[in-house]
Parts: sequence; C-alpha cells; structure tokens
Amino acid sequence: MTAPRFVAVAVPIPIRRLFSYRVPDSMEPGPVPGCRVRIPLGKRDVIGTVVLSPGDPPPDGARVRDIKEILDPEPAVGPDILKLTRFVSDYYLCSWGEAIEAALPPNPGNRRKVRYVARRAGTGPEQVPQRAVAKRRILESLPESGHPVPVAELPENDRNHLRALEKAGLVEITTVQADPAEPPGTVVVPPTDLVPTPAQVKVLEEIGPAIAGDDWSPFLLFGATGSGKTEVYLRAAEQTLAAGKGVIYLVPEIGLTPLLMQRLKGRFGSQVEVLHSRLSKSERFRAWARVKDGGCRFVVGTRSAVFAPVRDPGLLVVDEEHDPSYKQQETPRYNGRDLAVLRAREAGAVLILGSATPSMESFRHAGAGRYRLLRLGGRVGGRPMAAVQVVDMREEYRMKGEIQPMAEPLIEAISARLSRGEQTLILRNRRGYAVSVFCPACGNRIQCDHCSITLTWHRRDDRLRCHACDLQRRTPERCPHCEEPGLQFLGEGSEKIEDDLKHRFPQAAIARMDRDAVRRKGAHEALLNRFDAGGIDIMVGTQMIAKGHDFPGVTLVGILSADQSLGLPDFRAGERVFQLLTQVSGRAGRGEKPGEVVLQAFDPDHPVLLEAIRQDYEAFYNREVEYRRSLRYPPFTAMVQLLVSDRNPGKAAIWADQLAEAVRMEGQGRLIVNGPGLAPVERLRGKYRQQILVRSAGRRKMVDAVGRALERVDPGVPRRAVTVDVDPYSLL
Repeated sequence: MTAPRFVAVAVPIPIRRLFSYRVPDSMEPGPVPGCRVRIPLGKRDVIGTVVLSPGDPPPDGARVRDIKEILDPEPAVGPDILKLTRFVSDYYLCSWGEAIEAALPPNPGNRRKVRYVARRAGTGPEQVPQRAVAKRRILESLPESGHPVPVAELPENDRNHLRALEKAGLVEITTVQADPAEPPGTVVVPPTDLVPTPAQVKVLEEIGPAIAGDDWSPFLLFGATGSGKTEVYLRAAEQTLAAGKGVIYLVPEIGLTPLLMQRLKGRFGSQVEVLHSRLSKSERFRAWARVKDGGCRFVVGTRSAVFAPVRDPGLLVVDEEHDPSYKQQETPRYNGRDLAVLRAREAGAVLILGSATPSMESFRHAGAGRYRLLRLGGRVGGRPMAAVQVVDMREEYRMKGEIQPMAEPLIEAISARLSRGEQTLILRNRRGYAVSVFCPACGNRIQCDHCSITLTWHRRDDRLRCHACDLQRRTPERCPHCEEPGLQFLGEGSEKIEDDLKHRFPQAAIARMDRDAVRRKGAHEALLNRFDAGGIDIMVGTQMIAKGHDFPGVTLVGILSADQSLGLPDFRAGERVFQLLTQVSGRAGRGEKPGEVVLQAFDPDHPVLLEAIRQDYEAFYNREVEYRRSLRYPPFTAMVQLLVSDRNPGKAAIWADQLAEAVRMEGQGRLIVNGPGLAPVERLRGKYRQQILVRSAGRRKMVDAVGRALERVDPGVPRRAVTVDVDPYSLL
C-alpha cells in the first residue's frame, strides 16, 4: 500500500490559509502545482488550485478529505503566474485563491467538451440484431475507416444507444476539448511608412539595447500628449517579437482597445490578442487559451492582462501609467501597473511606463534613478499644444445673474468649429441630467436609501439613480419628507449638456459618451468609430473621452466645472484634476489644424489649474511633492486604508476601535495610524463605514503589521466587515 499523498490547495474565499487534501490512489500521477481541482469544502464542492505538491501530512487527528476531480491535465497556472499571485496574496492581504481567481478567465481550462464516436476495426451493422434498428443505423452512419464523428451529429434519439454499443465493443467514444489554440506561426511584421521623429529615434536607441539583452530594464517615457509615445511602444514591440519574446501592452480603459486593436491588427496581424472584461466568457477563455498554448505572443488589455500567460515576456508596456483605472476596486485590490513592474523584473524584461502626466510615485522613482527617464518632448511634427482660453465663471455670474452650464465664449467657439466642419469634445465629468433633486420647502435633497449620496436624475428614463449602488426609483412629484410639490433639479450632468447642445445646434450631429450611453456591448466601439470617421460633430462625455484617443479632426475641447473636484477630502485630488485636464486638453489640435481649449472654472487662479493650462507637469510635480513631503503622504510613505463596515453603526465603530488598537500594537510605534473615524462616504450599500489610515516609510513591514493585526482581532472582528486597500488610489 502506497503512502498517502497530500496537496495544499488555494481556494478563492476570503480566508488567508491553504487547505490540505488527500490525493486518492486512483488519481495517478496526481495534480501538480497550477492544476485546478474540485474539492469538498464544508457542505459544497468548490474549485481550488493546487499550489504545493507534495504537501506535508496534516497534523495527527486532523480530518483530511479527498480531492474529487482533477480538472486540468496540465497546469492552468504556470510557475511565473503562481509566483505573481502569491505576491498579490501576501502584499494586498487577500487569500492566494482570490489572487489566482483574478489571474484566470471565467471557467479557465473548462473548454467546451466534444464527444466523438468511431467504429472499432472489423465491426459493422451485421453484428447487431435486425430488431435493434437504432444501433444498426448508428453503425451504418459511421465510416468504415474508423474516422471519429461528433456525437452531436447523430440523431438525438440514437445517442441513447451509444453506451450499449461501446459496452459491446463495437464503437469507441472519446471526449476532447473544443476550440484548440491555433499553432504559433512565424512572426511577420509588415513595414510601416511612418518615419520616426528625431526624438523617437533617440528614445528607441536607448530602449533597443535593453530589449536585445536579458536584464530587467525599467523606463519612464515622458512626453506631451501627441508626442508619439504609441509609435515608440510599437517599434519596441516589433524588436521584441523579432527576438522571439512576448509582449504585454496594458491600457487603462476598455474604451481604448477598439481603435488601438485596429491599428495593431494592421501592423502585427494575428499575432495580437485582446483580453478584457467586456469580452464574453467564451471569448476571454479562447483568447487566454491561445496565449497560453503559444499561439499568440502579443497581448493587449486592461489591468488583468498583466496575468496573461505570455511565454517568455520580453516587453511590458503600461500606457497612461498614471491612470487610477489600473487599481482594482474589488478584492484583490491590486494595481496593474505595479504588478507589471514586478512581472518585468522577475522575467528580466524591459518595462516602459508611459505618460504625459506621470504618477507622483513613478516620477519620483525616475528622479531617484530607479527608472531611466526618457523625454520625448513636444508633439510630433512640431505641432503646437492647444491654446487655452480660461473663462472665469464668477464674472459670468456677475454679468448674467445666473449660472449657465456653458458660457458664451464656449458657445461661440463651438459655432465656429461647426461652420468649418471641425469636431469638438466637451468634458462634463458627471453623469446624468441633474446632479441632485432639491426641495425648496424643507431643504431636503433626495438621498439613496442605502448610501450617503444624493440621487442623480436621469431624464431619458425619468429615474433617480445612485451612482454607488445603482438603486433606481421613479422621480417623485412631491418631496418624500415634507410632501410639498415643486421639487427642483440642481446641477447638470453630461446628459443635460447633450440636450442643451442639441437645442442650441439642431443642425449638428451630437453624441454622448459615458457609462450610461455605452452599456450595450459594442456601443463604445461603434461610437468611437463613428466619431473617428467624422460622423459626429460634437461629443459630450465624462473622463472616458479624455484618455488616449487620437482624433485628428478635433480642434476644440470644452471643459466644464474644471475645478469641481479640487475640494474633495483626498490627498490625490489635485493630482487627479491636473492629470484629467492635461489629458483632455491634449485631445485638441492633434491633426494639421491648431487646437483650442476653453476651460470654465470658478477658481481659475488655483495653482493646479494654472499648471494644467500651461501643460507644465514638472511645475506641478515640484509644488505637489513638497506638500506631500510635509504631510508624510505617498510617495514619501506607503499607505493602507482599512474600512470597517456593518449595517449597525455601533458595531462598525467598536470593531474599528479594536482593529486600530491592534494595528498600533503590532506597529510598535513605527506606524502612523489615523482614526478610526467616519469615512468620507459614511454609508455605502446599506452599511455604515469607519476608516483607518495607516502610513509608514517601511512598506513591507507596514503590510505585515496590518496582516498580523487582522489575525489578532479575528474572530472578534468579522473578516467580512473589513476592507483592506494597500496603496489606495482614492480615500473616498
């Protein structure tokens, strides 16, 4: 009798431990690390991933259950991704199973199975009694050569007799995976007629030797919007593929992939695969399987594409590396950019982080020599940056006695573009029609039933919506508090701006791009293609219109309420506003005609706005970095945000006190612990929230101390009540 074998399994549940299971003797040779298995957990079966094999025997007397099924004939998770997910588990304080689940597409390795049936040699219908009509019919339909036929092609009633034929030794039934990955082909990169600028040539001369070598080489590519960063990425990708290595190209938004993929497909053909969450489950899995099987060596995608099973990655690109969309807002709360840094380092690959407005962390790393700073300079072809006209909305109010969403200078600028057949982008970074609904009789603003957030009115479907929990309700005719009629709609969102523009310019083709307008699959891509083809004169939108798009026909960008977010209780508020204004301003004048930006603000003299108007990132950085240094905020410290929540506000407060005390004890005086206190959004999805902020110059020791504190308060503080966000991008 062989000695029992045990494996350690990571399960995607919020319990930070591994589970031991026994491998039955019938499962030879047994699962290896990276294989998924079906296992019993409590009263249900779950799917976990073997991470250690062979595992140590469990303690004497411990109950160990058997694996029920091995789901993968070969590992679904390779050693490099297994190591990366272990880091995610340890650093972001989630379970290893949760980290692995984030790295895999839905139902990984579970391709649609197809059953085939074939005649055995020397068999035929004469071996079946005349009365067994269906069985004879099956054998007559199968080729004498023994070539297999899909079972699905047989009449449905006949399929019931296949097992009997198999048992009699007349047919053989096999099951195989459908949709096998395409075999890898020879990389053919068609020549491009684009001639690189001198600045691009200089940058590529520094990147090229690093790609030819095998050492970890991180670069920060810093250049104005329209300076040609994408062409640098693509030429670096060409060199990487030619060297037989793989490429991972991250973009912050799904909306950036359609037009980029058109460009990449034309240049790299079938070598490119796209991975993001808007694909169907089957589409995502087919793309992932093709990459894993070596049929594709160039992956483009959003943050989760950092886990793509690309073989021998030689180049990782993080475009718009500053963008907060790289930060996952659900467990595991990883940052795709930071994992790209780690993966490139582990693979000995080249890393290119690119932005016109780098994150404070990345620019500081470049200044300290951790990254090589590559300056790309101004726009391609010496095109000027867009001229900026600032409209002081205080003066507009004094002259007109009311606040208009769009001031007269912006209306005139739009009219001029329409007369010349040029395109306009209007940024209003709020969705909906009215920002809130107000009762003048009692002063009440209608709030969400579950969140400390006012409801937004969406006129198209006459609904009030919560943009946090998606609660929807009919718009009341009377105030729900005092029953008085005469409710008023305050503020304006992108939907109202769209309606106002259609009223002012009825002859113009006007469209809107926000989360409401592009919910339907394919709507985003269709809207971008239509705008790119010149079928839309004016595009209104939220920050979705600001990121990475290259529309040569846009000569005007209007920015409404440019300073609206500067007062938010978040240390990154100024950084985010500067980045958004700089990025959206960079959409104007990227073609042959010069661009203009009309920026409306109530505080036009704010330093952040002045720096954004001048497109002076380094002035912004030098001022902001001193503010961060003085208050000991990132990038001078690392930070963990702990949110403790419960439907009972008293419980949340008690648990938060216990957790904060545990963090202080584990930190032994070396951590800055602020709180607990009410979170900026006190109630969210029906739960009251307490916030604790932990800061330290020692990143790893701080995370370890927080992890020990969570263990110290368990089970007194339920783990489900605590949200851990390491390196948070927003404190709201």
